[in-house]
Amino acid sequence: MPKDAILAPHDLHTVLSANRILQVIGTRVLIDNGSQVVTDGIAGVFTLTDTKTGSSTNITPPTPIGGASDGKVAPDGRSVAISFEDHSWPGPRQRMDLWLLHLATLRWEHVPSMPVPLTLKGSGFNWMPDGRLALLGRFDAVGDSKLDKMMDAVAVWRPGEPQLKVRRLQLLGEASADNFTAW
Repeated sequence: MPKDAILAPHDLHTVLSANRILQVIGTRVLIDNGSQVVTDGIAGVFTLTDTKTGSSTNITPPTPIGGASDGKVAPDGRSVAISFEDHSWPGPRQRMDLWLLHLATLRWEHVPSMPVPLTLKGSGFNWMPDGRLALLGRFDAVGDSKLDKMMDAVAVWRPGEPQLKVRRLQLLGEASADNFTAW
């Protein structure tokens, strides 16, 4: 049974319903069909559906590990950032694996240094108005063998650059970076 729906504003009729809508980009909708289909050994398939024309294209996820987060559209509208998150990898660690789906080619670009171990509830990502992608949160301290050693940091990346730019910072108390605004 579908859980998500897009309704027409004038009469509230259902334009599209799906198990999980990741993002709406103009008249196109990116849908996560879960594990209903297995393609090339990767469970699941995404569908990009144009609500205006009714056409749909299946897209194989770039990784079999982790569940997809809601997508975030780049300021120029040409790509969608999606995090594939695993809450117990390999345990007790959690991980984020961030990818961009380029909408013109429907090809995936892997964000450098991914996947990264971190605290999922204390971390998040968002686009900056200038087209850079920012990650904020609590990451495993680099080079530390203790699982409980965490580092608060912000990482910034412009698509096409070879690496993230990372700066340590201090989040306040139990603050969550799950939802933040970058400007």
